[in-house]
Amino acid sequence: MRAPLTRLTLCFSLVWLLNELGTNVVAYLGRFGKAKVLKSLTDDLGAVYFDIGMQLLWMLALTGVLIVLASWAWCAVVQRTWLALRAGRTFPRGALWIYAAATSFAFFNLWYSAHAYLFPYSRMNGSPLSAFCGSVRWLDTPSLASRGVLLFSVPVVVLACSVALRRSRALRRGVFAALLLGVAAVQAGKAVHRVGPSRPFTADGSVVLLGVDSLQVNRLAAGGHPTPRAPALDGFLEQARLFDNVWTPLARTYPSWITLLSGRHPVNHGMRFNLLPDSFLDPDNSYLPQHYAAAGYNTLHATDEVRFSILRPEFGFDELLHPHMGAEDFLIGSFFDFSLANLVRQTHTGNDLYPALANNRAAVAYNPKLFVHELIERLDALPRDEPAFVNVHLCGNHWPFRTSAPWAHASDDPVMNSIAMTDAQVGELLHWMDANELSPRATTVLLSDHGDGWSGDADDDTNFHGDTVEDATSNKIFLAFRGARVKPGRQHELLRAEDLAPTLLELSGLPVEGVPFDGESFLPALSGAPLSPRDVFAESGLEARVYSVKQLVERSVDWYQIDPDSSLVHLRADSFEEFLPLKSYTLIDGDVRLVATPHLRKIEAHAFDPVGGEDLDEAAQLTPAAKRALIQRLAERYDLDHESLLDAAAFRGFLAKQTVGIVPARRR
Repeated sequence: MRAPLTRLTLCFSLVWLLNELGTNVVAYLGRFGKAKVLKSLTDDLGAVYFDIGMQLLWMLALTGVLIVLASWAWCAVVQRTWLALRAGRTFPRGALWIYAAATSFAFFNLWYSAHAYLFPYSRMNGSPLSAFCGSVRWLDTPSLASRGVLLFSVPVVVLACSVALRRSRALRRGVFAALLLGVAAVQAGKAVHRVGPSRPFTADGSVVLLGVDSLQVNRLAAGGHPTPRAPALDGFLEQARLFDNVWTPLARTYPSWITLLSGRHPVNHGMRFNLLPDSFLDPDNSYLPQHYAAAGYNTLHATDEVRFSILRPEFGFDELLHPHMGAEDFLIGSFFDFSLANLVRQTHTGNDLYPALANNRAAVAYNPKLFVHELIERLDALPRDEPAFVNVHLCGNHWPFRTSAPWAHASDDPVMNSIAMTDAQVGELLHWMDANELSPRATTVLLSDHGDGWSGDADDDTNFHGDTVEDATSNKIFLAFRGARVKPGRQHELLRAEDLAPTLLELSGLPVEGVPFDGESFLPALSGAPLSPRDVFAESGLEARVYSVKQLVERSVDWYQIDPDSSLVHLRADSFEEFLPLKSYTLIDGDVRLVATPHLRKIEAHAFDPVGGEDLDEAAQLTPAAKRALIQRLAERYDLDHESLLDAAAFRGFLAKQTVGIVPARRR
């Protein structure tokens, strides 16, 4: 019967592999084929794509081996069970293959149903084989038919395995050896990434920036959410001084982090879109990790997504923990989706075997626990008698808000599920900091880089952040400080993201003279002192209303290029020139918020609540002179055409035409 087992294994493996490989290829071509990505494969990028190709071949080969081994095990079960059924009986020719097909149908139904529960956003859940077998998709309401098939499949698979193991000593030995090998591999991975016993930090003055992507206070208990699901974050805020009315000047990840670390506005630090090359950065910029490194601090940056934020050692970090950057991430990171690989990658060993996907929140089947374990491992290696500057950016709470089990099934709100997942990471990290006495010796700042306009409805396609400042939801963030020199409490006055850097340097006693900050220190406020009024300038990223989703996909390669030396993906200089005129801008001055969208010739002013940080229903009551003054300030900050803005103000009726020197033509 060995020949039938070999043929069964070969057929089973091919069906499994072709189903998943074909699904990945179709998805890849659907995304990049339409964008004509192949035209980017020029000679000067040969080395980049060769390296990516070799990594892809390794992962495909490893996945193929896993599929063959799993197929052999199941086919051995099918064969042994068949022998038990056939004992003393006669069956027609070909009955084995009919039986193998029926049991395999049950296997794939159960396999993809379980996979869909663990990884509900995997494209494998919509693969042809999964659909053919009627596997359950748990985020949808399961149909009676899919439930019925699953109720059939579970006993068939369990019974087949039980009979086969009972009748075959060799199979029992094989299963035992496989389990032993699997446990050994998992334990080996844990041993490699093991954190030692608690060792208290003895140096004072460390600074930990704990960033949670696109987090807003209204999603937490502190913001009045009716069903908060972030006990670690809420617990931190209860012990911290919370500034809940902070504004980022550009609600995109990379520009916002450059602002936070440099204390400068995007028009001055130069990063006015995600992924601009370093040539756009102003040479006068200096960054917090550079200041702290010069003062003898150890500096570490850790993040679990680098697709649109490329902080590197050039910004002053001694050590990095992040996924692979650049073309490798874009071309492999979110397109390598195989069910067995997804399962194996839930362990440290599997994470190490698939390095191109390791610690990547954008990759399917991302395990948040593994990333925070590796982060703690890096923190544990820091010297205890030297201060550290640690910058952490957790990206789990970011569009498209996809999580794995158990978080994906916690509620119908994907945003709250993402927050709960990230909160688990924060809780584990804070627990380690407490256990090693880093918390009482450090200043820890919990913050968000930008907000988000996502409603929480999985069917809502109006999600945005940074697309426009007409709705300024995305630009409102928060800062929360905890440390020995911080008095817990809450303040509502306006602050800016660019105010963080000078505040931290002053708090740490590091020199700030001569540093070209646009922000202003608010150190006294950490002890409860009131804040002086501050104006806010903010701009949007690319206006999403200008390009359709189809255009964004098909033209994406036209807008970006790959650096052959670093393999980083950058926005092209000509794309920058194309996008720059499509921005919208806002200025908050006391109880007035001016909004301008020059390319649409729109200018309006809202009455604004500077304490609540929200637009009011009524229009702002301004004199023509005050309107002109606001327009002039906005034009000067962003180097906009002043006369064009005045013309737009007249066109929209924001200013009377005679106040801008425009005389209506006489009627003939």
